[in-house]
Amino acid sequence: MAVEGCEDWVEGETWLMGAVDYGAAKVNFAPADGVLAEDRKVVLTSANDTAKIYYTIDGSEPTTNQTAKCFLYEGPFSITHRVQVKALAYVAEYPYQVVYSNEYAFGQAVEPNISAEENVFNWAGNIVTLSCETDSVEIHYTLDGSEPTEKSALYTGPFAIDDTTTVKAKAFKEDWFDSETATATFTREWYTVERPVIEPSGITFDNVSQAVSISCETEGATILYTVDGGDPAVNGREYKHPFGIYQSCSVRAIAVKDDWKDSEEATATFTRSESLSEAANFYGYTMETDDSHPWTVVTDVSHDGVSSVQSGTIGNNETTWLQSSIKKDGKVSFWWRAACEEADEEEGDDGYYDYGAFLVDDVVVARIAGHDGEWHYVSHEIVGGGKHTLKWEYRKDGATSYAPDCIWVDQVQWAPADGSGFTMTTPEPVPYSWLTKYGFDGKDTDFETTAIALSGKTQGGKATRLWEEFVAGTNPTNETSVFTAKIDMQDGVPVVTWEPNLNTNSIERLYKIYGKETLSSTEEWAYPTNSLHRFFKVTVEMP
Repeated sequence: MAVEGCEDWVEGETWLMGAVDYGAAKVNFAPADGVLAEDRKVVLTSANDTAKIYYTIDGSEPTTNQTAKCFLYEGPFSITHRVQVKALAYVAEYPYQVVYSNEYAFGQAVEPNISAEENVFNWAGNIVTLSCETDSVEIHYTLDGSEPTEKSALYTGPFAIDDTTTVKAKAFKEDWFDSETATATFTREWYTVERPVIEPSGITFDNVSQAVSISCETEGATILYTVDGGDPAVNGREYKHPFGIYQSCSVRAIAVKDDWKDSEEATATFTRSESLSEAANFYGYTMETDDSHPWTVVTDVSHDGVSSVQSGTIGNNETTWLQSSIKKDGKVSFWWRAACEEADEEEGDDGYYDYGAFLVDDVVVARIAGHDGEWHYVSHEIVGGGKHTLKWEYRKDGATSYAPDCIWVDQVQWAPADGSGFTMTTPEPVPYSWLTKYGFDGKDTDFETTAIALSGKTQGGKATRLWEEFVAGTNPTNETSVFTAKIDMQDGVPVVTWEPNLNTNSIERLYKIYGKETLSSTEEWAYPTNSLHRFFKVTVEMP
């Protein structure tokens, strides 16, 4: 502080103005450390014998006037609880005062002791114990590294930690100074589950499906995996047995075990190259081709907008072929297209120069030639049981070509006469006979494409597909035919029924009732139901 016209400074603890020592700026407290002796007396002194000392014990600022809260010091005074004492020394000749303070309590709690079964551990449930040599204290602690306060967790007894943890503890006692903070870190050394092994480790396959198996050397570990690129730790399904994949995908897997650290992730990439039978939509059957002039899968020319098979490249007087076989009588149909020489219809069979042929048991039943750019539909009834060979050929004569000089085949479909055929690509197989019953066997599409098409109806606000109509047992051509569930109370017990309830034509369906206590979005539907459930839903599955 400055006085006009004078130099002033502080040297040590004594105020000086010029050469005059007023000594009124300092109040000394005893006991200086704030911990009271048994008499619980506080003594205030000043270096200036003429100074008057004023003090407060409620934390308010002292003044040079004695009030109900500000006292004139007349000798040692008693403390009855933990307080902050503030004081100033007043000398009439020196108008400037400095407030000094000190906090007083009946003692200071000793820093707590933190101990555990092991400082370094490798199991869950390492027991931690807190103690304090000061009687009647409350110990509060934290496990997140933060400074403990009286609002932190109160220690009531030993507790367990499962991972590396920093424990901080502090002791509190009424009218005493808080203890120093004790800190201890206990380190968890985890056992780690072995990384799972995916077999095969990632390949290119051209079958309808590829079998995949996953194993882990850690006994008792659970394997979680995904096939859609998702994180197996978040939304993985539990691996129980080998499974099939049907398209290109990335299989990701981890292994977990209670009280162990999760394994590292294993990944395998599978690439599916479309087979000839798949490109031709002839699902469930194998197509073989001429090794010298092999047919190939193409995506730039197709009837279904996806892919088709194209005849192999040949020269004059050569033939390339594609064939398969079936074992029953029934109807075979397909679409094909040509880009070659025109046929001379006036010459009959002799007028086919370069052309495509379809043969059943080595007998030509259909031909195609020309380059009109159109797809043409072929349907042929096969009579008689036993094995039948289906063959497509592209043949060239001794001269002349029309680029690209080939034929394409797409959407081959085989419907056994006994109605035993069923779709191969839907989540649930759908009988051809069921699709035919409702008129879904036209030449414009194949059974596979039809079964996954939208039915034009909705169930619970969701558009349904034909294969879902089959699973539900509903009529896909009747707008009012939907799967419904009804709840009735009988003798105070909810009874759930549903329509349609069908197990016909040797096709069994599995109906399940799920329940909830509330409609909370976070509550899972439970199966089977129990007496607490008040909300229900019914699902239907194919066993």
